[in-house]
Amino acid sequence: MTEKNLQENNAEQTSENSVALNFFRPAADILETEKDLLLYLDMPGVSKERVEIKLEKDILSIEGRINDQKEERLKPLYREFRTGNYKRSFTLSKAIDQKKIKAKLEEGMLVVTLPKSPDQKPKQILVN
Repeated sequence: MTEKNLQENNAEQTSENSVALNFFRPAADILETEKDLLLYLDMPGVSKERVEIKLEKDILSIEGRINDQKEERLKPLYREFRTGNYKRSFTLSKAIDQKKIKAKLEEGMLVVTLPKSPDQKPKQILVN
């Protein structure tokens, strides 16, 4: 059910899992429960005030911005860690109840709960 109900929109993706304008494509896991799809996005350095989630025409767009204020007293001599903002989008199917989507951010992990529409949930059929 997961692949049909939630498809990644790869239009912005380039090589090395990044997108133009210093945006990174956050790693994602999608898990399925009986009632929901759970979308986990790794977004270290982002506070909940700097996360923007939009839903337009079945496209779920997620953007997280890091606090780009740099310590003025420190001057980098050598850097291997790249920093930047995060951006990723997914196409949702009609099997997702789009009016009940929720999100929370804890310790750099964004969890988006995508409830299944009532008619998409498994039903027990009584045998007579």
